[in-house]
Amino acid sequence: QITVFLLGISTMALGAYLYAYATRHRAMPRRLREDVGVRLMATGVVIAWACGYADVLGIGSHFGAERPLFGALQAGGVTLGVFIIIFGIFLYAPR
Repeated sequence: QITVFLLGISTMALGAYLYAYATRHRAMPRRLREDVGVRLMATGVVIAWACGYADVLGIGSHFGAERPLFGALQAGGVTLGVFIIIFGIFLYAPR
């Protein structure tokens, strides 16, 4: 279940990037704001995956349990990652 919703978040972030890239005017040079937005989107995806798989990676609070438990701290970390992705999309998207 954790994998499926993290794949969904990643797919939505990739779709938002592709849409913003397709609607961007190619003749204009890339601006720093757009580069920062792309990097923030990628950073948000990494944060979401790291927090979602914290127990599997051994950095969570339920390490060694029979099955990974998705707790409140992990949910907060994934939420933070999603907000970073959204902020990156707003920076990258054309005005």
